[in-house]
Order: sequence, then structure tokens, then C-alpha cells
Amino acid sequence: MIKDLVVNLALAAERDPAAEFALSVCRRICGTCAALHFNTDPIMPIALMDDVPPDVIDTQRAENQRAANAATSRFDGAARVASVLSETRIIESTMAGVATRFAHIARRFDLSIVAQAKPEADGPEALIVEQALFGSGRPVLVVPYIQTAPFKTDRVDAVLGWQPDRRSRSRRRHAFPLARQSGRDLYR
Repeated sequence: MIKDLVVNLALAAERDPAAEFALSVCRRICGTCAALHFNTDPIMPIALMDDVPPDVIDTQRAENQRAANAATSRFDGAARVASVLSETRIIESTMAGVATRFAHIARRFDLSIVAQAKPEADGPEALIVEQALFGSGRPVLVVPYIQTAPFKTDRVDAVLGWQPDRRSRSRRRHAFPLARQSGRDLYR
């Protein structure tokens, strides 16, 4: 049974398909949703570090904090409208540490929802997907960056990595609630 889930909020986006999808999943199958936004330090090329004035870095940090606050506020508002019990957190991290931190946090939840990276994007989304899949040990839903429809249970396709060990059995067991709602058989 899926009781809670965690979603990674988009770093900078006019719309956040993963957050929207997570709220629709919560409305259908689980109780609570935790939304995380990773606030990272500005990225500066090493060659320019000595030439960048401190006020430029401070301005970028302030802009990153504003973006984090805006993302969490948007999510909180959408959760209220959707009548979903939720919690948002802004987590300070380095850009290189975002994916690993998300995977560690995802271990505490029944399901994690992450966005597929846009092909032209340079953000950590691709690394977050990979770390969530291989580092969390929990079920992961990857939401396409073009996703607009809410979660539906009429069709659920599952891809399960299998090895004859306890972790693989656990992943399969956690994927069953989604498949049961769709009427699909995971053994086909």
C-alpha cells in the first residue's frame, strides 16, 4: 500500500509536470505528499571565480532563494486546491549533491515521483532520475516533461528490474498497488 510519496520540484519552470502529477497520484491512491526543492549555490566556471565580484554571487543566491520560495508556494497552493495533505521543504545542497540527497530522502517514502529531464536542459533532473531508480531502493514514477494529463489507473505499465534478491522482491511488492488499480497483471 502506498501511503506517502515524495516529489522533486522543478528548479525553474513555468509549470511543473512532476508536481502536478504527484498531486493527482495523491488524490487517487495515497495520503500525503512531500515536495522538495533543492536550493543550490550559484554555478561559476572555475576560470572566472577570481573575476566574479561577491555581490554577483550574492545576487544569484538571492535569486535562487526567490525561485525556491516561489516553487514551494506554487506547490502549497496547488495542494490546497487539490485537498492533498502535503509538506514542502527547501533543502540547501550543492548541484553535485542534489541527486544523491534526493535518493536518500526517497528511501523514507513509499513512492518517489521525478520529472524526466528536458532534452535541452542542463539541470540535475537526469541524475535525480538515475539516483532515485538505483539509489533509493523504492518505486519511482518518472513523469515525462510533456505530461499534462493527471494520473489515471486505467492503464499502468510497470518496468521492474529483477534480480533474485530481497530488494527486487520488495520493489515488485511496492509496485502492486498501482497495477491492482489498473487491473493489470505484473507477471505477464
